[in-house]
Amino acid sequence: MKVAVVGTGMFAHLTALPGLALAKGAEMSGVFDINAEAARKAADEYGATCFDSLDALLASKPDLVYLSTPPSSHVALLDTVIGAGRNVLCEKPMCTTVAEVEDALARAEAKGLLHAVDHEWRYTSAYKTIRQMVQDGTLGEVRNVSVSVCVNYGVVEGWPTYYANFTTLKAENGGLVPQLLSHFCDLFEFMFGGLKASGAALSTMIPHKPRSQTDATLGFIDAEDSCALAGFLANGAPA
Repeated sequence: MKVAVVGTGMFAHLTALPGLALAKGAEMSGVFDINAEAARKAADEYGATCFDSLDALLASKPDLVYLSTPPSSHVALLDTVIGAGRNVLCEKPMCTTVAEVEDALARAEAKGLLHAVDHEWRYTSAYKTIRQMVQDGTLGEVRNVSVSVCVNYGVVEGWPTYYANFTTLKAENGGLVPQLLSHFCDLFEFMFGGLKASGAALSTMIPHKPRSQTDATLGFIDAEDSCALAGFLANGAPA
């Protein structure tokens, strides 16, 4: 399967590109980024073709296009890729609103295309095992689920969330919930059949961060880096 990657920034180098290189049956056929130098470096490192435009990449007819770009670019990119008749796997958060997601899905389904968001955690053995144990009754009736997540979100130099960028700005769909906890929302859907939210408390505890790895001046950020979520499973159990 020929897979083309759009977006060769930090996240792509941390996850998408090395993951595709290891994936059986997948060939990284091409890359494109608005930063031509970043695209060339990625192409050289992974032996892929470097395209100078999205149209050129789509003209090569990859079987799947992987969108590894900031969330604010996803709607336009999905429109172009789906319009070109290519299957698409999009990084999360996929869009800013439910309506945007539903519109992209409807257009993909109308063309018979695969349209998916990258929630890869559900494919790990631990979560697949929990799902099976819930479904076959091994765990009995699930009456309560509590998940505590304590991570070094936003405090590790070199990681995108350490800086004032799309991962830490509300306007760019940044923040702990869309960037990280969306994985757990997906896992609740996968393992327990869904989660109906009833409340949330969000806070920005580190409101100023360096602008980039090469610019130490502080920029104001407003997306949450700490939160508490509450809701109910499909059977009414609190979570």
